[in-house]
Amino acid sequence: DAAQSDLVSLNNGHIVLVAGGMVTLNDGTANGGIAGVAGTAVSTAGTGSILLQATSGDVIVNGDIASGTGHVTLKAAGSVLLGS
Repeated sequence: DAAQSDLVSLNNGHIVLVAGGMVTLNDGTANGGIAGVAGTAVSTAGTGSILLQATSGDVIVNGDIASGTGHVTLKAAGSVLLGS
């Protein structure tokens, strides 16, 4: 669903996603403007950091995660699975 694709932050903003179940990240969609990059599920510019956490279940990554110079943290109660 293009309306729900991509997590994007600009200007050193952080992205924090903590879910009570499984988290699946798929390739993003180029929605036009600054609202998405094709092939990138999560992105932040500058010093912004990314935290993606599943407190129950797995984190499954099927798209790129991009950060300028910030930290990227993937945490799961189950497994962290990185697709190709």
